Amino acid sequence: IKIIKIIKTKELQKEEKRKEYQELIKSRLHIEDEGDERQDLDSMWSSLKKTILDSARTVCGETIIDTRKKKTPWWNEEVKEIVKQKKVAWKRYIQRKLEEDRKIYTEKRNEAKLKIREAKTNSWEEFGKEIEIMAREKKTRQFWKTIKSLRGKFGRKIRSIKSGNKQVTEKKEVLEVWKHYYEEKFKDEQEKQLNNGIIYGPYTEVIEQLIEGDIDEIDVEIEIGRIRTGKATGIDNITPEFIKYGGKELIKYITKICQRAWNENRIPNEWRKNIIIPIHKKGNSNDCNNYRAISLPSVMYKIYTRILERLSLIPISEPTRKAEISYAVFCLK
Repeated sequence: IKIIKIIKTKELQKEEKRKEYQELIKSRLHIEDEGDERQDLDSMWSSLKKTILDSARTVCGETIIDTRKKKTPWWNEEVKEIVKQKKVAWKRYIQRKLEEDRKIYTEKRNEAKLKIREAKTNSWEEFGKEIEIMAREKKTRQFWKTIKSLRGKFGRKIRSIKSGNKQVTEKKEVLEVWKHYYEEKFKDEQEKQLNNGIIYGPYTEVIEQLIEGDIDEIDVEIEIGRIRTGKATGIDNITPEFIKYGGKELIKYITKICQRAWNENRIPNEWRKNIIIPIHKKGNSNDCNNYRAISLPSVMYKIYTRILERLSLIPISEPTRKAEISYAVFCLK
């Protein structure tokens, strides 16, 4: 994907935007509420997701990110102009092969190198001043976010991976290797826990016996209040902010879905999808075993499992949460 559109989630930090978002959610859910009993669980979730995303898009707007363009802090109009002059001089020399043109090109090339070096130095000086201000004003989150951006958000890009004795380079084949690797890894983890007599997860008989009554709005509201904002989305593109600032009507509808999921002893299929990002630790970067995984589940899945975990008082371990995912969507940079 070269150009992507992202909803401007930060707009919901403004009180007037939050109120507008809640009112829009309320009006749209009121229309959907009339026929939701005839829908199955997956359809109910699809309708709610569309309502949330459409409302957020309407209220917050979107920003367009062009991934084709490399953003370089030191690239300015002055550098752009001198580089352009260098290229023109090079083309003239190639066409005419005159010594005079070669000298002009050499001068322009040296000027371009000097200007780029100066621009880079100035850029790093400005960057240092910004970092110093962040540290002095104790803007910890912004400070570390800036530091991490120096080496890329998710580290080194994965170009190839080893599959048996063969080196795989095609993107589709690389994805298949990772898919198979994590399916086996999570399957082994689940079997290991079962062999040790440990039974976790929201659908075990133990938890069924301990959870009494229904999931009510208070349970959902408590867990929504606990989720942290500013976190990455899962496969559904629902940010924590879209849930947290949705208001009472959204809590009411989410409660209905959670209760339906509990009654039917299953969850919407999309909640089972997980984005897994492999992060290189050490050793050969072509070996899957030298990576650790960052898992990005749906915000709704996290809320639902936390409700069951709190009501049952039995911890659901993070490895088991991953092991329960039947299939995954792998995000490879």
